[in-house]
Amino acid sequence: MYEKQTVVTPVYTIPHTISERPLDIMALGSLVMERIIQVEKWPETGGQDVVPVKSISDTSGGCAMNVACFAGRQGGKTAVISGIGDGQYSRITWDELAVSGVETNYLTCHQGKEGSLIIILSNPSGDWAVLDYIDPQLSLKMEDLPSKDEFTRTKFLHIDGFSFLSVGEKEPVQEAVLRSRQSGCILSVDASVPAAKTERDFLETLFRQADLGFANKYEALQITKTSEIQLAVKALQKMGPKVSILKMGLEGSVVITPDAVGFVPAYEVDVLDTVAAGDAYIATMLLSLCRGLPLMEAATRGSAAGALACLGFGSLSSRFTGKDIDALIARGPKKI
Repeated sequence: MYEKQTVVTPVYTIPHTISERPLDIMALGSLVMERIIQVEKWPETGGQDVVPVKSISDTSGGCAMNVACFAGRQGGKTAVISGIGDGQYSRITWDELAVSGVETNYLTCHQGKEGSLIIILSNPSGDWAVLDYIDPQLSLKMEDLPSKDEFTRTKFLHIDGFSFLSVGEKEPVQEAVLRSRQSGCILSVDASVPAAKTERDFLETLFRQADLGFANKYEALQITKTSEIQLAVKALQKMGPKVSILKMGLEGSVVITPDAVGFVPAYEVDVLDTVAAGDAYIATMLLSLCRGLPLMEAATRGSAAGALACLGFGSLSSRFTGKDIDALIARGPKKI
């Protein structure tokens, strides 16, 4: 549990020099088809357990995909850097990109490849587990990256926490960061639990380079090599990001700058599952900053968007709008 403190309000605004760039967010990372299997309970240990299935649905997902689509649906200008196929697992993703208004000119299409698939088991409590089939042929390569000039189009380059695990190797991610820096982009980095477990040092390196860093409690403890949340907050203040966001689910989120710490409450809703709640938070917060909103207001809108994302199965089935975010904020964090 994070101990809330009364402190100076955290402040951050995007540089005026990039505020007129036409693209709000260029997201690099994972892009998959999701098959959501809602079960009544988790399988028991020992094998041969019968688990009733409540529903099966297909949608699109992947952290970079989610961030681009959530922001695009709210009127933002977004694009994805990733590899994609043209087969059965990719068609639903192509359709969603079109519906959400996401630019696809930075996608590398591999002809004759089905695409990547993840199967998400979700229970009524909102817990979930993932089985993944990530086609290694879709891994991002150096030649797939946009040129440095292309990065001058965007305000934010967002690196998702699976980008160097499931989409490609570290080198393309490092090169994208370098090109974005040379082009004056704001660098946003999201952690992931698998990356925090197996690539902690590389994830820490990305956070030290980032302008904005996003992590949950486990990821933050791993990145900062600390054992308590309060210590992680202090470490993040010194690590390098101008803004760090500690995502804590129902406990809310902590907004951290080098000289201030603020708290944003979570919004209570009737959760179907929590998949992509963090991505909705990130997309909405980054887009809000692009529109000139103050940092804490942007984070509040992110928190509301994260809650609204929980009203659908899987990543992108909850099609909330900016007006829905406004209504939830007006209602307040607690359900009436």
